[in-house]
Amino acid sequence: MKINNNSIGMKKTKSSHLMQMATAAGLITMLESFGSSFNPSNANISLQALKDNLALNQQLVLDINDAKTKLATHQLSKNEMLLGINTRVRQMLFILGSLGLNPATLDRVRVISKNFSQRTVKVKEPASADPIKSNANPGEQPTESSSQLIKSSNSAYKFAERKINWFKELVSFISSLPSYAPNEPTLTVTALNAYVLELEQELEAWNKESQNLHLLRLKREQQLKSETDGMVTLFRQAKSYVKGIYGPGSLQSNEMIKFSFKR
Repeated sequence: MKINNNSIGMKKTKSSHLMQMATAAGLITMLESFGSSFNPSNANISLQALKDNLALNQQLVLDINDAKTKLATHQLSKNEMLLGINTRVRQMLFILGSLGLNPATLDRVRVISKNFSQRTVKVKEPASADPIKSNANPGEQPTESSSQLIKSSNSAYKFAERKINWFKELVSFISSLPSYAPNEPTLTVTALNAYVLELEQELEAWNKESQNLHLLRLKREQQLKSETDGMVTLFRQAKSYVKGIYGPGSLQSNEMIKFSFKR
């Protein structure tokens, strides 16, 4: 599944989300101090509903951090395995060069292996970030925009996929050569085919976690900015209710100025 790059811009969502969560936690504390006076007919802004909304957003932050940690682990493993391809290709070429193969066969090997000697552009991939402190809950460090991360993930995936396919093609070709029968366990056709399978599995695990992180960030955006049930909407409605029951200019209404929610 390819990540779709058509989401809402989320350049400042990470830091904004944390700040709004902290503000929401402060407002809930204020509303609790009103006791039974805070009793809205709109169930979506009851004290418990607001607490549930904040808890959902806090869990999203934890889920995003967990996904980022898993992504970084798979990314590291994937990158190490891709480097392993280079080592194996060099070893395979030396062994093939020692077999006295005919020129046509060697030319075919050179054509396939040429892919690995081409200069490649280093792709910047999404990296995990250490949590930062917030009054509401740990969150993400502000890094790149969502669109930049998606573009980077897609580019990294395509690059890795191409490299694995080139390696797979080379392994398939040498498996047709009866004279290729190295004594080194890691360079046998069976071992190389197993390495191809492991590469493909690790690439898919990394890509799956990339997609998961992307979807979690979209969900965070929805939970923050939805005009129907987003955090900003619900807590603004709660503020309006307080102003309604206590009246403009009241101490309680004036306290609401402290709590700003921006979409």
